[in-house]
Order: sequence, then C-alpha cells, then structure tokens
Amino acid sequence: MLLALAAEHRLILVGHAAAALGTGRRSAGARLARLSRVGLLASGQPLGDQRWYQATRAGLELTGRDLPAPAAVRPSAYEHDVGMAWVWLAAQKGAFGPVRSLLSEREMRSRDGRSRPAVGGPPLLGVPIHGLGPGGGERRHYPDLLVETTEGRRIAVELELSAKSRRAREQVLRAYGGQHGIDAVVYLTDRPGIGQAIAASARRLWVDDLLTVRAIAFGPGAGGLTPGRTGGLTRGPTGGLTSGRAGGLTRGRTGGRSAPVRAVPPPDHSPAQR
Repeated sequence: MLLALAAEHRLILVGHAAAALGTGRRSAGARLARLSRVGLLASGQPLGDQRWYQATRAGLELTGRDLPAPAAVRPSAYEHDVGMAWVWLAAQKGAFGPVRSLLSEREMRSRDGRSRPAVGGPPLLGVPIHGLGPGGGERRHYPDLLVETTEGRRIAVELELSAKSRRAREQVLRAYGGQHGIDAVVYLTDRPGIGQAIAASARRLWVDDLLTVRAIAFGPGAGGLTPGRTGGLTRGPTGGLTSGRAGGLTRGRTGGRSAPVRAVPPPDHSPAQR
C-alpha cells in the first residue's frame, strides 16, 4: 500500500502513511524506514516538519507500475506535493463521491507519453491548450488529480496554492471549457484571493457551470504546510465534502485516520450564476 501511494506522488510523509494505513505515526514511520533500508524508498531531510520519502526505481518495479522515477524534491513545489498527497487520500475515502478510479498527474503524463492518438482509440488524458508545446507538438494541461466516480463522472481536481497570471489561468479554464470528457472541475485553495481570481475568470469565460471553487485549510500535522482558515463546508455538484472527526477532507465516516486538511466555504468567491 505504501509503495503504491509513493508511486503516485513526488513525495510522501509519515503523516500520509499513517492516514493511508489507519495507524499511528510511529508505526507508519517504522514501516517507511524499513522500506527505505531495503532500497524501495529513498528519504530526505525535512523541508517542513517531517522527513519525506520517494519511490525508487526498485520500488516502482515492485508495484508493477510503468512510471518514471519521481522528480527531485524542490522547495518551491514542496507544499503542493504534500498537499496533493492529502487530497489523494481524501479522494480515496470519498471526498468527491464514490470512486471508481483515481489518476495522478504522474500517471496521466506517463500514459499519454506511451500513447499516440488513433482514430477510434482512447483519447489522451491531457487537456489540449492553444499553442505549440515542446518540439512543436500539441500543448496539454494535466489536472493535479482526475477522479472517476462510480457513476462514470470525471472530475478534474486542481490544488492552487500560488497565484498564476490571468493569461495562464484563463488558458487552462478555456481548455476545460472545450473538453467534453471532463464533467466537473474543482479548484481547491487556501488563499481567498486566488479563489476569487479563479471564480472571476470562470464567470468571464462562461465556464462557471463547470467549475467549483472550494477553500481548504491545512491543520497541524499536515507536514509543514501553512495553516489556513477553518470553518464549515461548501457543497457543489461533485458530491459534496464533509468534515471528518480528525479534520480530514473526507466524506462521512471512513474509518482509520483522516488527513489534516479541512474543506471550508470560500467567503465570497464561489462562481456566481449567470
């Protein structure tokens, strides 16, 4: 289980492992240390308040996943990497509705890298963006997480912890607006100004019927993430988020331990009705 979790993400922490296993941090830390000693995980000095772990090539091979080795851990991406592992765990426990499958950005990029578009074949997972990409190829945007529910709905999840330019933000929103394979897009942010900007762009581009903006707050034990605001919940067309007893981004009672991240209602930046 821990190797599979590590394979999906650039890094995981002891807190992620404890939430995945439903155990205490000491037990989860001991299991991560054993996997590290036998070369299935690599570990590094904490950038927050916990040591981080990455899947090695040997660990990836053991999972049977055809994924590249995770990219090097970068301080500039650390909060996002840690936050996405929490969002993944919450999605597994039903935060976006009953789940059929979850695809991480790593998995989507890897699959598309092995595929070539073919008439009648499965579509690529990346969302086409106007313009040319590296080598003159088609530019594509990948959500941070793609959730397929048991009802067959596909929900793109974006964790926005830093501000983007209006041009970059609206390129992505236009792409989602023209992508028929995406039923809903959920933006999660712990910064009200970012949520307001996303919602304003969605209204301007007439894609607010596709989009939901939700605020989240990272609590103690989340791995050095900046604590956010706390509060109640907001519900949207994707199944609604409910707050677990441990402050987790969970749906109802899930058993085990929950991730220390809470969904909270954005004070004034939910997309307005046209």
